[in-house]
Amino acid sequence: MQIESTEALSIEQLAKIVSQGQYPDACHLVGELLSRVVSRAATLTLIQQYRLYYFAYGVLMDAICDDLIARHWREHCLNQLYLPLSQMRGIAKRIDQTEHFKAVELEANKLSHFFLR
Repeated sequence: MQIESTEALSIEQLAKIVSQGQYPDACHLVGELLSRVVSRAATLTLIQQYRLYYFAYGVLMDAICDDLIARHWREHCLNQLYLPLSQMRGIAKRIDQTEHFKAVELEANKLSHFFLR
């Protein structure tokens, strides 16, 4: 099954599609989601940006950790995980944010190795 157009979809709708791997032959949807996240983040405060990138990270991790989703989709999500993580790293300036980021980074490392070994 293919998806015709993503223009009418919200970030939240795209996130659901990506996290559930609904269209495993449409890996471009991951890029579309991340592109929209970056575009929306440009209009937000730093705290809101951090939360939005954390949301994107969570969407990708949901897909990565779901054994019922096609492996190539999960691997593609893992390959794209750098974007929200690098943005979060750049935004995290306060102590609580840097501590949270370190925990997120550790979680990503452990879970991705566990689910995609």
